[in-house]
Amino acid sequence: MKTALIIIASLGGAFLLLVAWLVFRAITGGGKVAKELARKLMPVITALKEGKEAPHAEIEMLAKSPDTRSGLFQILNEMGRKELFPREYSSLERIAESHLVVWLLHPNELRNVPDEIELMKEIVRAEGTPTVSNRYFVFRFRTRAPHWASSIGWMGGVAGPYPEGEVPLRSPEMVFSRLESAGDQTAEEIFAMVEKGFPARG
Repeated sequence: MKTALIIIASLGGAFLLLVAWLVFRAITGGGKVAKELARKLMPVITALKEGKEAPHAEIEMLAKSPDTRSGLFQILNEMGRKELFPREYSSLERIAESHLVVWLLHPNELRNVPDEIELMKEIVRAEGTPTVSNRYFVFRFRTRAPHWASSIGWMGGVAGPYPEGEVPLRSPEMVFSRLESAGDQTAEEIFAMVEKGFPARG
């Protein structure tokens, strides 16, 4: 995909929008959500492509916002400008948080960025053949009224697996939430509930 991104980015205009849309397509299913997120990245992509001074204020704002953070991180890496991404938001925890938030924006899910989201626990599991250490991040999140999910309270979600020792550019296999009340559940209980409900693992 990196080669395709570089080729397309060199063409300009609508193709730049396509580059950004491709970043969000896999996790959002494409459509309106991916297009809106892509448009938010356009000022940065355009400025860098045209050789202008890096828009640091815009980059900081996009990195701070969880809905655009992971997409910006991927785009800057693909463009060979990863040094522009704020270190404060580049940890695997912050990228995983963004992957979950982008998934929640899907029209069939929460459809909004949560008003609050917190990391509950990082879970490391030995998986696969040969065995590798995979990291999963368990979050809890909630919305405020008048959002339809505000009455549910805290809900749980998981993003992973992330191979040990790297920050992958793309969303992992399991980014999911049942959008049910997490109540007083532990991170381990939320992980088990989410994994059971995930279509590819349940």
